[in-house]
Amino acid sequence: MRKVYRQLASALHPDRERDPGEHRRKTALMSEANAAYGRQDLMALLHIQLRIEQADPQSLSQLPEEKIESMSLLLKQQAAELEQELRTQRLQLVDEFDLPPYQTPNVSSLRPQLLAQEHALKQDLAAMEHDLQAVQDDAGFKRWLKLQKQLSREPDFLDISDFRL
Repeated sequence: MRKVYRQLASALHPDRERDPGEHRRKTALMSEANAAYGRQDLMALLHIQLRIEQADPQSLSQLPEEKIESMSLLLKQQAAELEQELRTQRLQLVDEFDLPPYQTPNVSSLRPQLLAQEHALKQDLAAMEHDLQAVQDDAGFKRWLKLQKQLSREPDFLDISDFRL
């Protein structure tokens, strides 16, 4: 890790750069490398190294075997992280839209749930607009409060679809 960090520090030292734009870029990259080294994050250091060497395709062909293996390891780790993130996103969609666990979320499987949610929200909005009209004057507000009190005293009937196994 120390060797990788030193190589980065040498390549990215901003004081060696005369171009202001390149100086800012190298300052940002050096700051990122310092933070990664402070966290003892080898993968982040290798990622920075990969980013700066990708700018020069000629240098990739001249990399030692050890460095190519390190970069390959980094790319495999990034691919695994992206696959895990994709699985997590799919599971969240399945849960949020109450899809069967075996079903892959897609437009055709999500559309009915989205339309049902839209319909329910429109009904809620209509009910709120109705309530708002009803409470425009004092008498209407009193009637609405009495109705709310009466509704709060009524027992709720349980709907079997409210329960999940």
